[in-house]
Amino acid sequence: LHYFYLREQGYTGRKLDEIEDLRRNEPTLSGHFSLVLAPAVTLKPTVYLSVPDIDQSYSGSDNEHYQGFTGKLALPFEIMLSREESAVMTLAPTFYLHKVAFGGGNLQLHWPM
Repeated sequence: LHYFYLREQGYTGRKLDEIEDLRRNEPTLSGHFSLVLAPAVTLKPTVYLSVPDIDQSYSGSDNEHYQGFTGKLALPFEIMLSREESAVMTLAPTFYLHKVAFGGGNLQLHWPM
């Protein structure tokens, strides 16, 4: 069980002169397990369930408020590149459960120095 709180104010990148004020409270329940697919490949499906409370305002516009269920399924594939050096590459696509849509993904490389 996780709880995330964020309060920030600053430029958002939407417009050069637009300032955003953001308040986000997000209690989250998550769980995962591991499936070994090959000697060097592991899949670690993770489910995130949350009920965030988000207040957002931009300079010169009305406030936006979101409160409701969000869910996400992450499917990170961990690929061992070097056991001796503990080097791992992770490819992690995600899917939104509350929208039934692709949520993006990332590629990470961890190679200890």
